[in-house]
Amino acid sequence: MRGMVPRWRSETGTSWCYSNLGVATLGLIVETANPDKLTFSDFVQRDVLDPLGMPFSQFPAAQESDFVRPELWNC
Repeated sequence: MRGMVPRWRSETGTSWCYSNLGVATLGLIVETANPDKLTFSDFVQRDVLDPLGMPFSQFPAAQESDFVRPELWNC
């Protein structure tokens, strides 16, 4: 079964790599498990960004005005 062994980019703990699949999985878990039934974006805003005092941050970052809160787009 040559070629079926996973090839890692580096040894564990020596570097990091962003994972779309990881963030998507986290989003699904948060949306399913949070008792207020918030979207992942709303959950991150309420429970991460707002408590950290980050009024000019939004998740996910977007480049179109339809997806960005007006107070951020107009900065």
